[in-house]
Amino acid sequence: MLDFFLKQLIIYIWFKFLVMKNKIFPILLVLIYAFCFSQNTEQKTEYILKSNGTIEAYKLLLTEMGTNPLKYHQDKMDSLKLVKIENQLTDSEITKRLSKAFSEVFTNGEISEIYQFYKSSAGQKFFNSYGVLEQKFNESFQDVFNEFKPITEEMNMKSTLEPEKVKEDPVPTDRVDGFYSVVNYEGPSQKLKDFRLSSNPSITTNEILEVKKLKDEYGRPVIDIILNKEGAKKFRVLTENNIGKPIAIVFSKKILSAPFINDVINDGRVQIAGIFTEAETDKLIQDMKK
Repeated sequence: MLDFFLKQLIIYIWFKFLVMKNKIFPILLVLIYAFCFSQNTEQKTEYILKSNGTIEAYKLLLTEMGTNPLKYHQDKMDSLKLVKIENQLTDSEITKRLSKAFSEVFTNGEISEIYQFYKSSAGQKFFNSYGVLEQKFNESFQDVFNEFKPITEEMNMKSTLEPEKVKEDPVPTDRVDGFYSVVNYEGPSQKLKDFRLSSNPSITTNEILEVKKLKDEYGRPVIDIILNKEGAKKFRVLTENNIGKPIAIVFSKKILSAPFINDVINDGRVQIAGIFTEAETDKLIQDMKK
């Protein structure tokens, strides 16, 4: 008898479901979609930090600019300690710490608003249009630059008291092509041949977008290197952490130059000037383009 009533109850419930499914089913779909596919605050924060390059920048700062140069310049115990720290700095650990800091500044609602902007077509365009924006900004002040030009040209003509920089020949190295930190910099009198470079390049040739030849104000050849978006982010970190020091530029197994960094470079543009002949410049640009 009990089995009979249970069967009747199940049939009744099923019938009610069929009658009401046209109203309930769309609601259930919305709830299931929201549960399965919506992003929580932690996921939104991680997306924001990845999109604006913060996670990648701190990975470079903590390892390539931090532990890597130091662990080869310390005694055994300190080096082992640095290796241990490096092993603890996993991608998830770096992301977790940055996300916590981000959430201490922004509320959940604000994080959602930032996330929606990053996901929008306007947000994508904003992050992919830095070069175009910079050009437009410069064009808006072109009249001012034109006023500056004759004054600076006159100053350059008069600046004959500054001695010509002594050219250093490129120094052979076993490092692959790219841009490196100098881990043993001691002062401006130090020679190129005495520099010891970081184990890996901070920027590789894969991140070079364009190489071309320009002329400086004295008519000397200049190698103009433009980095891609990822390379520009890394170069910003490299220059930020080497203000007051040189960085080494390696091509064809030679340290070509070690320009001194006075300030952070945000635009991903590097120039090697005043140290090569026309023929040497053409050969280097040809090699860089391969």
